[in-house]
Amino acid sequence: MAVASFVSPRQVPRLLSIACGLLCAALLCLPFAVPSLAADSGGKDGTPDDNAANAYTGTDSSNNYASSSANVTIDTGGTGKDIYGGYAASGDATGNTVTMTGGVARRLYGGWVVTEGGKASGNTISISGGTIQQYVIGGWGGNATTSTSATGNTIRISGSPVLTNAVLYGGWHYSSSPIDEITGNTLEIRSVGLSAKNVANFENYHFILPGTVKAGDTVLTLTDPNGTDISNSKVGVAVAAGTSPLQKGDTVTLLKNENGLTTTGYTKKSLTGTQGISLEYDFTLNATLTTLDATVDTTPDPTLCA
Repeated sequence: MAVASFVSPRQVPRLLSIACGLLCAALLCLPFAVPSLAADSGGKDGTPDDNAANAYTGTDSSNNYASSSANVTIDTGGTGKDIYGGYAASGDATGNTVTMTGGVARRLYGGWVVTEGGKASGNTISISGGTIQQYVIGGWGGNATTSTSATGNTIRISGSPVLTNAVLYGGWHYSSSPIDEITGNTLEIRSVGLSAKNVANFENYHFILPGTVKAGDTVLTLTDPNGTDISNSKVGVAVAAGTSPLQKGDTVTLLKNENGLTTTGYTKKSLTGTQGISLEYDFTLNATLTTLDATVDTTPDPTLCA
């Protein structure tokens, strides 16, 4: 004889708990997509001359090492790794882009040329995060003589990257032979409170002060015991579009090196046409033995905002 089964009210909570547990276990077994973490992209480990894993170099659409027009993004940057936008075992390294947002890298190169007569030009490095241990070089001319050049490169700094031990070069090369490693090279900074070991070989220094800047701030403090030389450079200062607490007469230090700052022959330049700036501020530049300062001359007319 069949026995009727039933569930008593006391058993309902326990059975519901068991059912929920079984459902959760089943859901965990489903093939849900897990969001991937940020990763380096636009290149692969090694260089054309060395496949060692201590380097990461930009690649082309066929995943071959690229010399020009590569676009590398560094989000994780393995410790001690050298990053190359473009690497030219022969010929030129031009038009490469390296963007670093996080991680740790030993050195960053926009473009690298090996052979005589190559051009490491028109490369751009943008850094908004992460740590650089040694160098940031827009264009590297290798062990070159006078027929090689490293010009027209740009390094852009924003956010709060750690550059404490890094030297920033617009262009550079190994040998003692003179090459053009300055013309058209630009350092553009859109933050305050940064620190680096030194800067060199830039024709242009562009300081785009963020809306949070205040009187007495220092944009970039340099620590090289041999001092810093920006002689014959062109310096432009502007405020990022939007509001700023700066008032007429306020001073911001653009560059500072307590071991000496040489500014012989520097000139002020306009940044009109630069994207994302206010045209309603003007500054007077003043150099001392250790600083380059910008003092506000003109601010927006408040009656125009009423």
